[in-house]
Amino acid sequence: MHPPFAAPPAQRDAKRLWIGLGAGALVMVLCCVGGLVGLGFLYAGSVQEADFNARQLVIQYLEALQDRDYPAAYRLLCDDLTDDRSLQTFSRIERQDPVVGFSVAEDVGSDPENSADLLVDANVSYSRRGVVVRQYVVRNALEGMTVCGER
Repeated sequence: MHPPFAAPPAQRDAKRLWIGLGAGALVMVLCCVGGLVGLGFLYAGSVQEADFNARQLVIQYLEALQDRDYPAAYRLLCDDLTDDRSLQTFSRIERQDPVVGFSVAEDVGSDPENSADLLVDANVSYSRRGVVVRQYVVRNALEGMTVCGER
C-alpha cells in the first residue's frame, strides 16, 4: 500500500533556508520603508493642499469685499464671527471704508495659538485708511475652511 502523498524530504538544505529567510526579510523591510516614504509624501501633499486652499479662500473673501458683495464675503466667515454680528452690521461696517485692492502673500503659516488654524498675510488697500497689512485666520473644520478673524 502506498501513502496518498509524497513523503517530506528527509534532509533540508540550511543554505536555501537562510537565503529564503533573508530574501523574505529584505522584502518586508523594503515594504515598510516604502510605506513610510509614501505616508510622508501623502502628508506633505495634504499640507500643501491646505495652504493653497487657505490662500484661495482669503483671495475669494477679499475679492467679495472689493466687489462690495458683502453677502458672499459674509458666507465665508466662521460661525464665531457670524454669531456675533449680522449681515447688516457686517455690511455697514465694511461700507464705511471699502476694500479697493489687495495682494495676498504666497506663504501660509500656522497659528501658534491654535495649530488647526492657518495664517494668511495680505496687503489690503482701503479707500480711506490706505494700505494695511492684515493676517487672516483661516479655520479648517469638518464643514470646510472659513475666515475666522484678522489681525
